[in-house]
Amino acid sequence: MADSDSKSYAKRRLAVELARSQIGAHYVNGAAGNRPGEHDGAWYRPDAVKMYKNEPLPGGKGAADGRVSPIVQSAYCKINGFCICGGRSALSSVKALPVGNLDEEIVIFDNCKWPRPDKYIHGSKTIYGESCEGVRHFDCIGFVNWCLSLTARKVHYGIEQIQKKKADQASEGKLIALSDVRAGDLLLKGTKHIAIATGEGTVVEASGYTRGVKETKVEDASDHDGSPWDFVYRLPNWFWN
Repeated sequence: MADSDSKSYAKRRLAVELARSQIGAHYVNGAAGNRPGEHDGAWYRPDAVKMYKNEPLPGGKGAADGRVSPIVQSAYCKINGFCICGGRSALSSVKALPVGNLDEEIVIFDNCKWPRPDKYIHGSKTIYGESCEGVRHFDCIGFVNWCLSLTARKVHYGIEQIQKKKADQASEGKLIALSDVRAGDLLLKGTKHIAIATGEGTVVEASGYTRGVKETKVEDASDHDGSPWDFVYRLPNWFWN
């Protein structure tokens, strides 16, 4: 049967298009879709992401008034420890922007502001990235749950929970090859990463702190960690109907 003939096809396409509509959103561990300070995330975690307080820090070298510039426009989440958004800082368009440091005036350019801290790059490094204000934030499983909950039914899956279904699918003879992936399938890398397949040879994923939500070719294995996808989970038709 052609994929477009399935009863679940319309709902699965809705999930894919919702996922695509979030390309450009930011990544922070523990996030499930809310804009910082708003109550508009996934039903089970609607307001986990907040803006870092815009307050000056204690004085640093070169600070005329004994205080350094405030940390601005960075979002954070405390669900899995204190994690600060990287503002898609790996994008070439962001890397090309002017760079500031903690002892300089705040630089504002193309909706990007500096300086900002980064919990993902541990230590004392400063990361330069996009403003988080008004931007939805996800981690990989939060992104999947948010898309499924808004288009099919409310879910709060864990990656481990879905990965355990691998044995069930194998025993039923339903293991799915990457070449047979269709819209709405979930692709996993062990218990570390998950994405939504578009059915067009790509996945949409909350890739990581420095790249956010993006669409990637299935064979490119995503740049989350460079490893290949190892399991495809196909939600049953009843889930969508």
